[in-house]
Amino acid sequence: SDLIETLEPTDDELQSFLDEHKERFSSEPKLSFQQVYFNTDRRGEAANADAKQLLHELADGSGSIEVASSGDVSLLPHDLSLATPSEIASRFGDAFAEKLREIKPGRWAGPVESPYGLHLVRISERVEGRVPELSEVRRAVEREWLFLRREESQEQFNRELRDRYDVVIRWPGKQPDGTTAEDSK
Repeated sequence: SDLIETLEPTDDELQSFLDEHKERFSSEPKLSFQQVYFNTDRRGEAANADAKQLLHELADGSGSIEVASSGDVSLLPHDLSLATPSEIASRFGDAFAEKLREIKPGRWAGPVESPYGLHLVRISERVEGRVPELSEVRRAVEREWLFLRREESQEQFNRELRDRYDVVIRWPGKQPDGTTAEDSK
């Protein structure tokens, strides 16, 4: 492993490593959105109809609706700015975060279900995830490249060491060849 520490990877090796392991270095997509919450426990069956009515009013745009005071009170944020899918899922649930992928920016949509109830959602900004250029993540790529080389070297060393030995396991009592552990003493 000391020899691995002295290795200096070339730019081509690092670029190849980055290309092969894009998922390790890619940035997640991000969304900015507003949401209006409808408490299904409190409203019961009326929650869906109430959400659809407000959605119609928001889509019509004829009235001036104060979005922040529409719907029900909740500890959930009305606005989220440039949140990743994992951040959204941690607050609203996986299914909610997945459903947001289908919504086009600029229009109110829904109702979208979460573990808390129903939501109307308007995506204001969508930033796609991307694989950065090597120059942006060179240190991280080099660190991962060295770590992988170290692991490969250790595994090869262990294989070569194992190949030098024969391992025999003797269980107490009679062995498959008819002998006992005491016979081999």
